[in-house]
Amino acid sequence: MSLSPRGREALIAVGDFATILVAYALAYWIRFEGEIPPRNLAAFPYVAPLAAAIGVLFLVVYETHRNLHRPPADTYVSLALAVLVATGLGTTLPYLFGAAAFPRSVFLIAAPLEFLLLALARRPFIAAARASLRRMRVTVVERDRVRAARLAREVAQSFGTREVEAVDEREFLRQIAPGPEGEAAPGGARARPDAVFMGAGCRAEARRRAHAWAVSEGVPFYAVPSLYEVLMSRQVVTQVGDAPVVAARQPAVPPEYAWLKRLIDVVGALVLGLLGLPFLALAAALVRLTSRGPAFFAQARVGLHGRPFTMYKIRSMRDDAERETGAVLSGPGDPRVTPVGQVLRALRIDELPQLWNVLKGEMSLVGPRPERPEFVARFTAEEPLYALRHNVRPGLTGLAQVSAGYAADWREKLRHDLLYVTSASLLLDLKIIVLTLRAVLVPRSSAEPAAWPGALARVAGGEPAPLTRARAPASGAAAEEADGRSREGPGRRPW
Repeated sequence: MSLSPRGREALIAVGDFATILVAYALAYWIRFEGEIPPRNLAAFPYVAPLAAAIGVLFLVVYETHRNLHRPPADTYVSLALAVLVATGLGTTLPYLFGAAAFPRSVFLIAAPLEFLLLALARRPFIAAARASLRRMRVTVVERDRVRAARLAREVAQSFGTREVEAVDEREFLRQIAPGPEGEAAPGGARARPDAVFMGAGCRAEARRRAHAWAVSEGVPFYAVPSLYEVLMSRQVVTQVGDAPVVAARQPAVPPEYAWLKRLIDVVGALVLGLLGLPFLALAAALVRLTSRGPAFFAQARVGLHGRPFTMYKIRSMRDDAERETGAVLSGPGDPRVTPVGQVLRALRIDELPQLWNVLKGEMSLVGPRPERPEFVARFTAEEPLYALRHNVRPGLTGLAQVSAGYAADWREKLRHDLLYVTSASLLLDLKIIVLTLRAVLVPRSSAEPAAWPGALARVAGGEPAPLTRARAPASGAAAEEADGRSREGPGRRPW
């Protein structure tokens, strides 16, 4: 008998509770080397179940029991975050409940045991979910076939699905709703899909009709939200007469979190600055020794509430990067990036000088990446909702950087930025920071910047950077620097 999704989630939650209790029991045994004093043993039944309940709560908050078809690394990162936060809160329990006989060291010993046991317990569920996806027939729908084929490749790559059909919205609507004479779509009848994915480019009417068909047929339906749908997804519903009304709130960091976020920014910038100072000095020396031009540069960017500020970086491109192209977006495989710059970008070391921007209050550790004024003007003209990114401080890293991929179109990154602006919280910031660390060490795909070991090998081998004309890719909303001293863009001042 197969379990429903809710039944499976409940089963996982019960198993998680038991697994965490086992981890605490093992930690107790390790802490006391197998000989537990009666006083300490008496405290275990009071504290351990409560700590396990807190652990399950955060496992649910981080949705480690859902979306098990996603890449396993994403689930393991969520597990690590949940264990980390629950452990931090758990250390306060002995004092809150007067159970000082429960040593705090037990929480520290239990944390890695929890993660290991929970990860092992998730493996069969992850394997079953991904095996089920591989067997599914998925229909991907977009406004035209080119967009549908692009989204279909992403679906197949993300979920490992083998049968993925890409169709435009008109063809799909003909498949699900034959014409007045009952004629089917050209090409004959097709088997009913096991799931439907609709892209953001589909018309609202097409999405409505496809969703209604999927619900009536019991077919799982997934849709990439439009920017407007992202903004309206977390609003308050009220009543005016007989009509329900959605009260749109100004997206921003919640006031109750703003002061804590700023405190974390200052402390985090100081700690990271001290730890990163040797790497910063080494990187600056390598840039100066391996290419012409300054090691650092300053550039105008747009920050909170649209106010311009000067952002600092280590130079990772050729000194004359904009001489032929002018200001263009940087994308994967950009020939203007130097061999040393590839290493710096892959390890994010070129961003370390921005910790000074964080201390000054111009940036945050987490938030949408700041953009150059000329690109902000262009993107805002094309999409007015782009301006809402500036309702929060720009960040060293953001949801778009860890979710959308380096080569994503600026509109796709904007979708993630607006999701962050409407959902900013401590838990989300912690998750983004952990995912950033993972992205530095394990790039997700070839669409990401070159992995640092390969880039480092090219530097060691003395491979010169190509000098072909740089193209202006449509992707890369981060629009990182096109640095250069001979052709300086607005606000750029080399050091």
